[in-house]
Amino acid sequence: MHLLPRVRLELARRPWLYWSLVGLCALMAWWGVHAAASAADAERHRWGTGRTVMVASRPVAPGQPIVAHPAEYPAAMVPPSAVRDVRANALAARQIVLGEVIVAAAIAGSRDVPAGWVVFAVSGTAAPALVVGDDVAVFADGTRWCDGIVAALAPEHADVGVPAQCAEALSAHLAVGTVVLARSG
Repeated sequence: MHLLPRVRLELARRPWLYWSLVGLCALMAWWGVHAAASAADAERHRWGTGRTVMVASRPVAPGQPIVAHPAEYPAAMVPPSAVRDVRANALAARQIVLGEVIVAAAIAGSRDVPAGWVVFAVSGTAAPALVVGDDVAVFADGTRWCDGIVAALAPEHADVGVPAQCAEALSAHLAVGTVVLARSG
């Protein structure tokens, strides 16, 4: 007699043996699922709790406004200087790629002038009370030429960073003394 028909016959004669085999298979399936779930929980615990940070929604060139959205990452993947919020009209201090976690050093402001910008000393006599990191509008001959950032302050002048495309016109207006700063933002 072949093996398979003999096994079927023995299982038909002894139903407890059949149900024991079914129970054993169910126990093995449960054990496999439990082990996989435990491994996933252990890995999640190893990576730490989640942390919400800002992530670049599109590539940003230095000096351009940062477009970002919040995303949650495991704490082990988040750089220590990652920011949780990006102020409106914040400018990039360096190149930012799509999907990059925004860190404090990537945001221009508070003494940071974006890469590729030019810093000019503008007479402080016609400027409002400014602090380092202020966003300013640069006017010359009654026309708004560009926006800039206050990089440093001295009693007689303010160092203002402006985009490179504005530098040539601004230097000509600085030479004749027609530049006026206005706090913006």
